[in-house]
Amino acid sequence: MVEASRTYDADVLYGRVMAVYPSGTPAWMQVKERNKRPNGTALSKAEGHNTLVRTKLFAADGMNLRFDTALRFTGGSDTDFFSRAHQAGAKIIWVGDAIVDEIVPASRMTLGWQLNRTFRVAISISVLHEKQRGRASAVLRSVSKGTGRILEGIVRAPLGLVAIVSPEAGKKLAFKAAKQFYSGLGSFAYIAGVRPQPYRKVDGG
Repeated sequence: MVEASRTYDADVLYGRVMAVYPSGTPAWMQVKERNKRPNGTALSKAEGHNTLVRTKLFAADGMNLRFDTALRFTGGSDTDFFSRAHQAGAKIIWVGDAIVDEIVPASRMTLGWQLNRTFRVAISISVLHEKQRGRASAVLRSVSKGTGRILEGIVRAPLGLVAIVSPEAGKKLAFKAAKQFYSGLGSFAYIAGVRPQPYRKVDGG
């Protein structure tokens, strides 16, 4: 990050996060993280888990930005913050070589937790869309995305039968189908006013 700060004229440097899974985590549940873009790529948003930020984003004589405390328990406050920073003129740059490890608690590596996360992330994305473009646009987007993902999940579900000949591959395909379905449900839950608050509880001690 320090080297990148000398290379790029950026207000935010955003790096990669590599999940360190607990022993016994099934392979079909693990995400194989890869570097999706070259160093120096300009972005319109970032997340807070691996960033180097110029203080001008927070300074009163700078952008004077703050995290939205209404999102502190729902999730998405970091994405919202950096999206607003970009809209205010901040330059966000990708640094794929800057890597941090995230030790994933065993409590998060259950099917229930993973599907619930997919569900609530879909809600958070719709909430952020509403903040940027209004309720009507967010509802239309949620209906479109929700319908598509539910249908995709249903169509993909039979692929899990591959488990008959390849258990791991079948489970992975079934898991992806279930996540698509739950993501679609989350989009409709947003319309119904559901707002989970998972960060009222700290995972991992």
